[in-house]
Amino acid sequence: MGRFYKCYLGLRAIIYMYILGIFYTIVEFLYDNFIQKASKNASVKSKFYRSLKDPVAIVTGASGTIGAKLVQELLRLDFKVICISKEECPTWGDDKLLSYATDLTDLQAPKKMRYEPHIALHVLGHAALIETLKPVLKTADGLCRVVFVSSCTAFAGHLQPIGIRTGETFREYVNGYYAYAKSKLVLSYYAEQLDK
Repeated sequence: MGRFYKCYLGLRAIIYMYILGIFYTIVEFLYDNFIQKASKNASVKSKFYRSLKDPVAIVTGASGTIGAKLVQELLRLDFKVICISKEECPTWGDDKLLSYATDLTDLQAPKKMRYEPHIALHVLGHAALIETLKPVLKTADGLCRVVFVSSCTAFAGHLQPIGIRTGETFREYVNGYYAYAKSKLVLSYYAEQLDK
């Protein structure tokens, strides 16, 4: 990949992320001030959720902003929640909450293969966790779901088929914005393939 093209991809990712940020700031403002108030008391529980007996959720990134909110919502819905984060999460004195400090990037293979750190965290770490849990998930009689919560920055990512085949996609670093967006895009593709 040429230097000019790398600069173009990096600049494109930065601009795209700021445009997405502005767009979703406006959407969230409208939701918080108009839509949410109208549907505040509406609580919809799916057939899947109602069929669960003693529901359990594993949340990665639980010490972050989105992860912490997700944990609180799952606890409110009476789930037992297992938190996996780089730092141990506060348990808030809740016996339905277990917290484990685990670095999902601490895998020997990604380090040896020199994977880009964003790819190692957002894709390889989660893929390794899911592969480890697959035997348990398969015995759950269809009463389990793997849910990926990602970021709109996946739209700012860019993948080249040749880079995927050669593995360059997983090692290349243009800038932080581009690396983050690309890792979220690869994670989205992984989730899509896992669903098949």
